[in-house]
Amino acid sequence: LLVSKDLGKHLLEVEDLLQKHGLLEADISAQTERVEALNAAALKFSELEGYQPCDPQIICNRVTHVQTCLEELQDLAAKRRKDLEESRQLWAFFQEMEEAEAWIRDKEKILATKSCGRDLSSVLTLTTKHKATLGELGHRRALLHRTMKKGEKILAKKPPGGGGVVREKMRTLCLRWKKLEEVTGHHQRRLEEALSFFQFRADADDAVTWLQDAFRVATSDDFGHDEHSTK
Repeated sequence: LLVSKDLGKHLLEVEDLLQKHGLLEADISAQTERVEALNAAALKFSELEGYQPCDPQIICNRVTHVQTCLEELQDLAAKRRKDLEESRQLWAFFQEMEEAEAWIRDKEKILATKSCGRDLSSVLTLTTKHKATLGELGHRRALLHRTMKKGEKILAKKPPGGGGVVREKMRTLCLRWKKLEEVTGHHQRRLEEALSFFQFRADADDAVTWLQDAFRVATSDDFGHDEHSTK
């Protein structure tokens, strides 16, 4: 188990391997106490004066050998944990990257199909929703920044394979994020243009209505029948 090269093929599998390794570490810890107690008892036999059931040197050699084996076992366990922890970091990074990619794909689809409204009211509603999207984008940007930092730490440890997959995923996601921000900015400009247009049209309609009312009043033949109605 300790020399196994299996470090998991996804995050859940690594978590399972770490749990099993924790049980193995607990077993090693328990056996360590037992071995140390046996070694201490064995060394007492090598210190006996008079009758000695065994050559003291043989006892010392055995104790040294057992202690060396125990330390090697502990070293293997520590290395195995280190490798599993690094594997967990790697697969957690991949999972975060996949979640980010899925979120970007979802937003790309939404932005690609969004209209810019049919009137002033609908444009104002869409503008409010877009502001919420911008807020979400800012939150995701912070998450992505943290994920990229994790990727840089993984690369700094020089993972097996040279980190080519990690580097490529980081590069691809950065490009997709840049594209998403461009699409978001383009959609915002379209909304602003639509808002300006419909606002102008609404103002123009109001102006036309006012002019029509003013014209009717100005061209009316009704001059009133007395001082009160004339006012």
